[in-house]
Amino acid sequence: MEHRQVSMLVCFLIFFHENGNSFPIGSKESLLGESANVLPSKRYGVFPKSSGRFTRMISPKPRSTSRLRQWARRISPVPWVPVSRKEALEAEIGLFNLSRAPLHVYDVDIDKDVKLHTVEGGSNHSTTVVCTAGYGAGLGFFFRNYRNLTSRYHVYAVDLLGWGLSSRPPWPKNVSSFSEAENFFVESLEKWRKKVNLTTPFILLGHSFGGYLATAYASRFEDNVQKLLLAGPAGINEHPVALFRSRLLANFASWVWKNGITPGDFIRKCGPIGRRIVRLHNRMFFQKKKSTSAKGLSDSEVQLFNRYTYHITALPSSGERSLRHILQPGGVAFAPMGDRLMKLEKPVGFIYGRYDWADWRHAHRVCQ
Repeated sequence: MEHRQVSMLVCFLIFFHENGNSFPIGSKESLLGESANVLPSKRYGVFPKSSGRFTRMISPKPRSTSRLRQWARRISPVPWVPVSRKEALEAEIGLFNLSRAPLHVYDVDIDKDVKLHTVEGGSNHSTTVVCTAGYGAGLGFFFRNYRNLTSRYHVYAVDLLGWGLSSRPPWPKNVSSFSEAENFFVESLEKWRKKVNLTTPFILLGHSFGGYLATAYASRFEDNVQKLLLAGPAGINEHPVALFRSRLLANFASWVWKNGITPGDFIRKCGPIGRRIVRLHNRMFFQKKKSTSAKGLSDSEVQLFNRYTYHITALPSSGERSLRHILQPGGVAFAPMGDRLMKLEKPVGFIYGRYDWADWRHAHRVCQ
């Protein structure tokens, strides 16, 4: 679950590409209907794309609930919320409807039993933008951006392998270096590009950890990228980010990081209260606050966002295991982004939010 101010991507992307102006946020009225057995459908304003390359999104049949689980729910002091891809997909569709953008939602088969979850819109435009979300996030995090982006660009947003609603293969046990961890994502993204027949160079937009992986992809397949746009990218800082003032907490966080313990592990182990922890996190970082001018999530938006983030976090672990192989404690990359960006011959732009955790001065040093 990554950072705030993702909604600022629209105005900066348009400025970076056309020196245009920002646009108002889309409608916040939810169009999520009562029935969601077959998703997506025209009722939701999100349309399936059927082709030999794609798999239509059909919600799985609900699993039967055992008597023991029913009994546990009745006596539990807090609600038990089993993890469900169907629930995550329904919440994602609801978030897309808030943008009121005509979107196609589908899975792209990149290998046997391996799919990348994709949303597409604005296919009538010539310039293509491909969006990748940050660590533990998904393409639903861009829901406020789709309406304005699709009005100017042919937009793809893709859940990277092992995250969001994409396939979650077990993390390879033989991964021992940052290059092997990067290949897990970079190679699957290149297979996705070929499957969707994206033959012309595109603007690649990556947020936070997705920005790091976007840089890794551009470094390897530079001819496929027209421009690289990095929103609060991880791995660009040369010195560790101090997240805790207490040395004890800092040492504990470092131990957790090095041992590969992830936020998803914590949510899964918490069982019944996992969803409440996610809701608390989202209230702290994403919901509107009277004390700031940040355009956080409204009450109606945050209900869907809570459902979405809980389920994509609690689904089986996969890509999240890459963190300790790519970044050191404090966010310093084993292979700093600055060195790679210097070698790129394509334009690179940076985006930082007013309340962003990432320090823009690291990007400024790279630009100098």
